[in-house]
Amino acid sequence: MPGTTKLEDLPTAAHPQRKVLHGVGIVLLASAFAAWNLSPWPARLRYPGEWCGVEGMRLAEMLHLRQGIPIYAPASAERFDATIYGPLYYLIGSRLVDPEKPVYLPLRLLAALGTLGCAAVSGALAFQLGRRSLAAVLAPLIVLSYGFFSFYGTSSRADSLALCLSVAGALLAYRFRKDPKILLAAPIFLVAFFYKQQFVAAPLAVFIFLILEKRFRRAAAFAGLMTVGVFGLLALFQFVVFPGQAFFTHFYSYNLLPFSWTQFKGGVILFAVLFVVPTLVGLEYVRVHRDRFLACYLLAATIIALLAVGKEGSDTNYFLESIVILAALYAAFLAERLAQPAQAVELLVLMAVMLFSAQFFTPSAPRPDDFARDRELQNYLLKHYPTPLDILECGLSPLVNEMKQISRGKLGEKRAKALYTAAETSVGIREGRIGMTFELQELLHGIEECERFMNRIEEELAHRLQDVPYSRLLLSMKGIGEITVAGLIGEVGDFSKFRTISELLKCAGLNLFEISSGKRQGSRHISKKGRALMRKLLYFAALCTVRQGGIMHDRYQRYLQNGMKKMKALVAISRKLLGIMFALVRNHTFYQEDYLATRYLKVA
Repeated sequence: MPGTTKLEDLPTAAHPQRKVLHGVGIVLLASAFAAWNLSPWPARLRYPGEWCGVEGMRLAEMLHLRQGIPIYAPASAERFDATIYGPLYYLIGSRLVDPEKPVYLPLRLLAALGTLGCAAVSGALAFQLGRRSLAAVLAPLIVLSYGFFSFYGTSSRADSLALCLSVAGALLAYRFRKDPKILLAAPIFLVAFFYKQQFVAAPLAVFIFLILEKRFRRAAAFAGLMTVGVFGLLALFQFVVFPGQAFFTHFYSYNLLPFSWTQFKGGVILFAVLFVVPTLVGLEYVRVHRDRFLACYLLAATIIALLAVGKEGSDTNYFLESIVILAALYAAFLAERLAQPAQAVELLVLMAVMLFSAQFFTPSAPRPDDFARDRELQNYLLKHYPTPLDILECGLSPLVNEMKQISRGKLGEKRAKALYTAAETSVGIREGRIGMTFELQELLHGIEECERFMNRIEEELAHRLQDVPYSRLLLSMKGIGEITVAGLIGEVGDFSKFRTISELLKCAGLNLFEISSGKRQGSRHISKKGRALMRKLLYFAALCTVRQGGIMHDRYQRYLQNGMKKMKALVAISRKLLGIMFALVRNHTFYQEDYLATRYLKVA
């Protein structure tokens, strides 16, 4: 009848809403796991110690290259640099590391950039598969949800950037898989291979795909480009970049490590825990869509990873490429099946299981006590074992026990073996050893004295603040510590001698002025004619109070939303903090964070 609604039409109207709700839930779930794994990044990037012996050896090799020491020199009884990664990694890294103050931060930032690049390429591949925005958003989140993947993102290794380049080449090849432009992926694969000679699944997949598609000429052209490129670059590095060194021996010896059944069994267990579910979903996607290229790529990456993880010294990094591929396939399949509620819920449950299991095999993030423990251990080793010869004379077993004791069980046999091995393969210092040891001990003694002196000063400042009646009023402000309050009182003297806040701002050089002439209206600036240390203390206090949860966080965000630049907003916060301090001393009151709300409540 006209104007009536059929019963079967009602559920279909709700389908778009359910689809949106499912999509939002999926993104929120993946975002929670990704945020969990990204939250330790700042601490991991700043951590001064090495995550494993690999980081320390690679940093030493880069320093040798920067100093002109042949890192590809033949092995000898005196020294040997392992130099197992690609030459591009060392050439780029040696320019980033400061030989005077070598730290891991530049190399870790480069790895973090590569990790984010891998996530972005995975999202681009997922979008290319189904042209769905949900897939493009979900795939990077799945990649970053794997704990050990985000761990490699903050490790100064070559894996992340090499993988980013390799997967980017695979994405280009997939885009032009039916076009002669597929050969453009070859140069990208070559750069990735000479950054780290590990991720070869992508070029192998391209070659197999072309053979299966019976494009034999194009397959021969691709294989020829890769062969000429590999041997041409090997000759370039052997005879031009590193002349007279054993570059070729180092380069291929990395891939000739002995096979270990114990290591292989561990790799199979890792694959069973982390990758069975996404691999089955990925295989189902390529079966439904009959996508030969993705089938070749997925199988090549999985088989190579399972075989390579059986080499001695291998780690979970061999499965990184599988994560990037499977994340794209899973995201594309899930976004495609959202229109079918039963399958969407099933895939969502499987994704929850996958993301939960992805948190296994993840090293813990450094805590504040780890920073202090690492510094204490380094000082101890420098003081008692200043040269490699001292470490060898100590012996491995005593070194393990001492490192366990100093680090309170945090570091032990694995780190001690890496240190002992490095000492065995190092030239070390033999001539002038006594004088060098004496000088190093004097420097360490001077550092310890400075630290003790600073601690005594801080204790004395805290004690003297008790004699200032209004210091407790200033300390009641969240984020303002004893050092800041003591410094401000030392610069200002008595806050109560100032009659207005304008006088106090002028004392700090935070008073505003402008230079105008005629119709020209000048911009307002602080005068900076007051006390520089006072401004510095207020600026650092502003940095503390504008953080998340700080007393000035909301005000700072309002300044930024109104178009104010960050530095100008921090200066405005500094002026505000000084005004609050002046008001607290003048009114003899403690700071109340919800002062306005309390005042309005009293009026009401």
